[in-house]
Amino acid sequence: MSRTRRRMPREQRRATLIDAAREEVLADGYGELTMERVAQRAGVSRTLVYDHFANRSDLFLAVLGEEHIRLMAAVAPAVAHGDRETRVRAGVHAFLTVADAYGGGGFAELFRNPVAHAPELAAEVGRIRDGLADLVASVIAGESGQPVEAGMLTAHAIVGAMEEAAVWFARTPTDERPAIDVAAPMLARLVWQGLEGVAAGLEGSDDSR
Repeated sequence: MSRTRRRMPREQRRATLIDAAREEVLADGYGELTMERVAQRAGVSRTLVYDHFANRSDLFLAVLGEEHIRLMAAVAPAVAHGDRETRVRAGVHAFLTVADAYGGGGFAELFRNPVAHAPELAAEVGRIRDGLADLVASVIAGESGQPVEAGMLTAHAIVGAMEEAAVWFARTPTDERPAIDVAAPMLARLVWQGLEGVAAGLEGSDDSR
């Protein structure tokens, strides 16, 4: 007697396709991402992939959404407790750990290289950067007593610097770079000392009014 094959629930299938697309991008970059390759990696038909996503940009937007959650889930708890220096060190360590986990050029392939392919991808990557900057600005605000908006310029500068560091760190062979436990405190000191000056400057701007 033949057995009836149980169909995977739609949301579970969607998650499987997103994971397959993520692995394709990490392996070969966004430029090589196709619906056919995702279908092959997931072990399904191309028609089924199109049943869930209109095109590869639509599929990759879903990937970015998941990576945004992954990144914030790592960094947000790290900067939630402790004094300024502790939070900065923990946040930098968490960020580098996530970037390194993508392997090789994976971080750049996910968060940088796709922006040249479609405006909607650039907008989503920008939204992820904005989310991280909001998080950093809230730390600055908590330390300086200033509104979050006052620290947004500095926050975006910090996120940009950390992104550059993460791209270099992730693509550099392990024998040519410091370990994360060495690199994170090094970068944290740079950020922390900068924040010390920013906080003093913001406090001073209040005194001069």
